[in-house]
Amino acid sequence: LEDQLNSHWHGRPQAEWPRHIKDTHFVCVGTLIWIALWRTAEQPKEALDRIQQFFSDGELLGLLHSSDTRHMEELIDSACIALIETGRVEQARDLLVQVMISIPPTDNEQTHYNYACIFARCGDVEQVIGLLTTFLRLTEPDRRSRARSRIKRDPDFDGIREAADFKKVLRKRFR
Repeated sequence: LEDQLNSHWHGRPQAEWPRHIKDTHFVCVGTLIWIALWRTAEQPKEALDRIQQFFSDGELLGLLHSSDTRHMEELIDSACIALIETGRVEQARDLLVQVMISIPPTDNEQTHYNYACIFARCGDVEQVIGLLTTFLRLTEPDRRSRARSRIKRDPDFDGIREAADFKKVLRKRFR
């Protein structure tokens, strides 16, 4: 049903898209729920097939992101985690790089943190540093100490914890 709805709105004249975005006609929450259910039920093939299909249309992804940013960012995170959990680490990294090129993360600090966790699990220190720097900059000054503690305790960063740049970003001060 989600695909049918999105195909319908995507098939409308391009001049109408801003109105459909504003009215949140483009939806992705169904895919988000299905991927979570398939991961829980340990049926990765179905989740992986849906991820492959869903992320193949860059234009539609942009419309979905504009229409339902929060769920789309959760879906990106969930899809990458599903790929990592099934041993497709490089595919997860490539997917997130591709998505970030076409749909840069919003100013939602949690999105930057989640993407940093994914890149850390993929071993991409450079991406982690950029995302954590933005995460800490977006975090309210009175919450930064707690944010740094969270990063220090999060097992997603275990594989890169000893990297000099990782340690440096945790010491960096922001205005």
